[in-house]
Amino acid sequence: MNKSILKACALEYREGMAAPVVTAWGQEKGAQIILEIAERNGIPVKSQESDDMLNLLRYVKPGTAIPEELYLAVARIFSYFLAREDRNL
Repeated sequence: MNKSILKACALEYREGMAAPVVTAWGQEKGAQIILEIAERNGIPVKSQESDDMLNLLRYVKPGTAIPEELYLAVARIFSYFLAREDRNL
């Protein structure tokens, strides 16, 4: 039986930054803490069926920009949230 492991990554991007930065990564209890903090602070969360990107982001040291290879995938996630915000205005 292949049990799914809960994983989460927190990313930050502000205008003027060269690239998004990983602020936290965790699995199981660490992931749960990241998700709870996001919920308490009204930070949107995107669930993914594929955790390929999460597996790559786990090797990015917190406080470090994401690798260039992930720019497009992360841009899609940020655009997903921006589109949701536009619909809620």
